[in-house]
Amino acid sequence: MASCFREGTLPCVRTGKALPYNFDKLVTSRMSRAGFQPALSRSDMEIRPTITMSGSIWARYANPAATYLSHLRCRPIARRARIWYYSKWYFSQMDRFRLRRMAGRKKVPRIVVQRLALYLRVLSTLEEGSQITSQELGEMLGISPAQIRKDLSYFDGFGKQGTGYQVGYLRQKLREILKVDREWDMVLVGVGDLGHAIARYGGFKKEGFRVVAAFDDDPTKIGKKIGALEIMDVALLPEVVKRMGLRVGIIAVPASNAQKVATTMVASGIKAILNYAPVALNVPEGVQLYQTDPLVGLQSMTHYLEGS
Repeated sequence: MASCFREGTLPCVRTGKALPYNFDKLVTSRMSRAGFQPALSRSDMEIRPTITMSGSIWARYANPAATYLSHLRCRPIARRARIWYYSKWYFSQMDRFRLRRMAGRKKVPRIVVQRLALYLRVLSTLEEGSQITSQELGEMLGISPAQIRKDLSYFDGFGKQGTGYQVGYLRQKLREILKVDREWDMVLVGVGDLGHAIARYGGFKKEGFRVVAAFDDDPTKIGKKIGALEIMDVALLPEVVKRMGLRVGIIAVPASNAQKVATTMVASGIKAILNYAPVALNVPEGVQLYQTDPLVGLQSMTHYLEGS
């Protein structure tokens, strides 16, 4: 029985691929590094080919060296207990590391990120030192408390069961997650009626967003000013975006020109686009695109209105 377990293959924990091993070499290497010397020769010891502790650390990792250490004979009890303790601690640390690594790679759904912005908007109206529960936050937004807790669990929760959330702390964490704890400079393309309203809107600056450049292709508008902004020729868009290092763009042009503007923005280095044009745009993977169309909102509401 002992000889059948000395050589063979074991599945790799990370890849699942079967890897060859030599039990004698593995045990000698592990034991010598740990400073242990076997009381008996390995040939005099019973090496069990299977691990009977179902669901244990050893059953999960199938580590032959750990199996050997856990079945040592003729050892003082204290030393065997010490070997068990440190082995268990080591594998528990591996488990925690793997969980942290998986959590870091966990992809957050886009709808969750959009709801975080809603939570932040409500929290911004509350007092800094107050407390709020998921039930209270859900009543303000029309979202279930369970959904709020689930959304926040993607980022470690930020609250304690029974006490809720500290408003100032949660607000700061959400700002960090959404990366609005800094200022973002934006470029605006299209300075018609909608573009004028966007350029003058003070709510952007209040939340850390600034329109620092405005472009249009209408010769009658180029050179004019909207507040402190001078309207520039759209042909200069790539040069200005690269020089200023801009990453966020707003499109407020007619639908027929929107895709061309979006393509130019992406080629210039823009990574996030807010599109007001009433058309679906195609952008490469890695570029964030958010479509806002008031007409679609109106059309979806009139369905529920009773006709005369």
